[in-house]
Amino acid sequence: MGRRGASRVLATVLTSLAFAPSALASPWHLGAEVTTDVPAAISGRVSFEMPLRLRLSTSVGVLPEPYVALINEVVVAAGGYDESTAAVVESALASSLVWRSQVGWRPLADWGLYFDAGYSLATLGAGSMARSFWRSPPELRCPKATRPIVPSRLPRRCTCS
Repeated sequence: MGRRGASRVLATVLTSLAFAPSALASPWHLGAEVTTDVPAAISGRVSFEMPLRLRLSTSVGVLPEPYVALINEVVVAAGGYDESTAAVVESALASSLVWRSQVGWRPLADWGLYFDAGYSLATLGAGSMARSFWRSPPELRCPKATRPIVPSRLPRRCTCS
């Protein structure tokens, strides 16, 4: 048996193991995958499927800068905020950590369709501009005889002249 024959035997054995009826018939499945949810995150995901095709999954990833740029372009184009605010948002969100945990159900055994619901946590990347903004917040000038524009719980100072 030559090298070519050995590789065919190995491929046949691996295929047989992967698609063995006992493996496909099991209601328990563990999966790992790399996913992307544009514009939320690029992440690694581990999912676990139980009998009745009930699913549990968790993923950890990052919010890459091109996704933040996409978010900013859409919001600025829609008039949500201006370019200077977009720079602060980009600095704050760059390389943010994103964690998701979900439960779900796969209604059709032979199809890839599934429904998931869960919880997501996204931390701020705290880029240098955002960090400096919160350390020394801007001072606001208020017209005479008015109250501060910003609620007192935010870290900003207001001086009335």
